[in-house]
Amino acid sequence: MGFLAPFMVRAKILFQSLWQLGTLWDEPLPDDVDHLWVKWKQELEELPLINVPRALVPVALVEAKRVELH
Repeated sequence: MGFLAPFMVRAKILFQSLWQLGTLWDEPLPDDVDHLWVKWKQELEELPLINVPRALVPVALVEAKRVELH
């Protein structure tokens, strides 16, 4: 979903910073990057709490002349 894009971009930026530092997969993270990952993970756990209200059927089906599913 589009509203998750900024959240996912932050993870990609963190991965990029680790790559630029030359961090290997089995190495501990530098403290500054580790702090950012922990913060990102905490926010990840809160994502299910986000509610995006939306109308699935804006008008009654009996009033609709044509219905499309996208």
